[in-house]
Amino acid sequence: MWHLLGEPIWCIPAHENYAGSDPTPLPGLYKVDLFASATGALLADMKMLLGAELNAFSASLMERVGNTVMERVIAPMETAPEHAWWINGRNNWSAWCSYNVVNSGLSFLEDKPERLAKLLDFLLTVVDRFLGNYSPDGGCDEGPMYWGVAAAKMFLFADRINWKTGGAYAEFFKQPLIRNMGEYYPKMNLCGDWFMNPADASARIPKKQVGLIYRYGELTGSSLMKEFAIEAAYGMKPEEGRIAPIQGANRANSTLTFLLRDLFWTPGTLPKTKTRRPECTFLPDLQCMVIREDTLHADRGTVAAIKGGHNGESHNHNDAGQFTIFRNGAPVIVDPGNMKYNRLTFSERRYEFWHLSALGHNPAQFNGVIQQAGAEYHAEVLENITEGSRPGLLLELSKAYPREAGIASYTRRLTLDRTTGIVEISERVLSDKELNIRLFLYTPLKPEVKSADSIAWPSMRLAASGVAFTGMEEIELDDSIMNEAWGKSLFRLIFDMKSREIAEWKFRFLPEKD
Repeated sequence: MWHLLGEPIWCIPAHENYAGSDPTPLPGLYKVDLFASATGALLADMKMLLGAELNAFSASLMERVGNTVMERVIAPMETAPEHAWWINGRNNWSAWCSYNVVNSGLSFLEDKPERLAKLLDFLLTVVDRFLGNYSPDGGCDEGPMYWGVAAAKMFLFADRINWKTGGAYAEFFKQPLIRNMGEYYPKMNLCGDWFMNPADASARIPKKQVGLIYRYGELTGSSLMKEFAIEAAYGMKPEEGRIAPIQGANRANSTLTFLLRDLFWTPGTLPKTKTRRPECTFLPDLQCMVIREDTLHADRGTVAAIKGGHNGESHNHNDAGQFTIFRNGAPVIVDPGNMKYNRLTFSERRYEFWHLSALGHNPAQFNGVIQQAGAEYHAEVLENITEGSRPGLLLELSKAYPREAGIASYTRRLTLDRTTGIVEISERVLSDKELNIRLFLYTPLKPEVKSADSIAWPSMRLAASGVAFTGMEEIELDDSIMNEAWGKSLFRLIFDMKSREIAEWKFRFLPEKD
């Protein structure tokens, strides 16, 4: 705590204000970014846990802690909130920072009720804006990894106020939107630690907020969330009967927040049960679908996922139409996902990175023209089938491309036959000019190429028609996030064809005998 108080700023340098080439931030106004607010929340949790003991040890230390949090977190939000861009409610920072600030306020403004009331009123407005950016299906366009600091932080914000007010917010949790926002997370779990990973989300999430997920399920009445939390408490392997260690998640000084909720909100008695997942999940607003062959054993059979959406989403990748396939708990066709952020990640040069651009995803390229960034580049849902033995989604993707692509229509249909485990991707393009069409499929496991239209993995075989396999490239990965998901490399499978007016092709992924 003493070292934290000695830091000149809590906001990270990249978020500070500077004068010209001066390497140190401008003095005067403390900026409340994610990291400054999280430091305040950390000290608030320390006070909640050990306030009496710390005060007995050093009353001056605790006075200094309170004064510093007031100066660096609370006062700036009272006097100059416009300097905190996250008050617009646009993405996870709005919920995350609001939770951090409300935690600080409830701890350090206890004896200043008028200031606390004004701060709460302001933060409630911010969270209302955040909720207003969500559609009724509750989907998080930033992906499941960011769910833990978006919808989950919104939940912590509301729970913190609910607890302080003796249950005044109990009805809030019963709203369908709040429940849908919570259930998005287990619905996007493909199997084990693997999740559907649009935008900047990672494909693997080994650290899950077990206590928070369970508590969220309790207050919203979601049995799906509670079942998933219990399965996650066993490391997604309840049949082995071993409780996984409480790890927390190291996200911007929030480790203690996660650890405390895991410790106190995880049930003391945990039945060794698996989650009964939906056969088919379709989120109409987010335009994503997950289909499962086996609803009780996620690590058995085929799981397929596909997204539509648009290319102006939060933490966006140009990935409208991306599909993913898993078989027996292991990846077959994947979205490469994200790498560690650097100074160019959120700059105008963002889409120079292959994994962020359309080149890192599996919709087609036309004469070298690929999907572009911006909400105007979007998919349309033409048909969704969520019931029966062959659920699927049909997307129109032509509007995700600039005019230079020269396509009047580009449809992609994904289906999963739940009786056989076969995934079929059927595609059709209409154009008034000659096209060189190319597609990339990414896989972490080097397959055996049997012919130009047959490729095999241990668990599945790909039969292609109307398009020819023309090459395979190994992409060496030197990024820790991708290494954790895929190992040392990914393989890019290249498919090509030429067409004029009408082009049609199919990919059929057939399970091999177990």
